[in-house]
Amino acid sequence: MTTEAISTLAKLTEKNQLTLPKFITREVGDTKYFDVKVEGGQIILTPVKIHRADAVRAKLAALELSAQDIASEQEDLLALFTFL
Repeated sequence: MTTEAISTLAKLTEKNQLTLPKFITREVGDTKYFDVKVEGGQIILTPVKIHRADAVRAKLAALELSAQDIASEQEDLLALFTFL
């Protein structure tokens, strides 16, 4: 990791996607997730490590599924397998 500040341009696409140059991402290590916040008119990306369970919870939240939804589906699946 470099201790000096590195600066470059990145383009925001029409789909709100931002591609980070490899030389920038190499500096923060192997990460696929970033904490994103806006502070003083700047977008700040901080690399985070997501554990598998956290990734599942994040996906469920994005799909707007609750634990109750999952439990209900699980009961339906168990009933189906019992029937077979």
